[in-house]
Amino acid sequence: MAEIVLSTVDLDVFGGPTSLDVSVDFGAQGVRGSRFWAGANGPTVDLVGQDVELYDVYLNTNTGVFSQYILQVGSPTWTPLLDIDVPQYSLISATTFTAGSGSVTIPISSLTSDTGTTASDYVIRYNISNTNPVASSFTSSIVSTNIVVTLNAIEYSGGSWSNLSGSKNVHLFISYIG
Repeated sequence: MAEIVLSTVDLDVFGGPTSLDVSVDFGAQGVRGSRFWAGANGPTVDLVGQDVELYDVYLNTNTGVFSQYILQVGSPTWTPLLDIDVPQYSLISATTFTAGSGSVTIPISSLTSDTGTTASDYVIRYNISNTNPVASSFTSSIVSTNIVVTLNAIEYSGGSWSNLSGSKNVHLFISYIG
């Protein structure tokens, strides 16, 4: 009897193209968008010779001030927009509470050299350390060259609320936003 051998050597490979051409060169070219620049000397020094256009933004890394190149009275100029380097002050103060009231005094010069500030120029955050739960409120005022933070607090102990008394650590964090 005769032997018959059938064989084929086929290899099919499926895959993506070897190259792909994406054409984006159609339509009118648009205007350049805003660029963000950064430097330590200010935009009028750091960006000399650069392609600066309206609405570009600059961050001064020394002062933390963001400025934008915008029209002012018909001519473009760098205009400060935002200061991210807000003067801050933190303190842990051993404060004596009497009949639920205690106060902490902070020199204004610890935050700013500005004179004539008001209490609304400061953001004040605080926490009173205590072994029992505490509920509190505060008021702030300017007295001479100081910020005076007056705290009123009660504590929950033995099933009832009573005025806070004795020495407690008050954690203060104050920001000058004036």
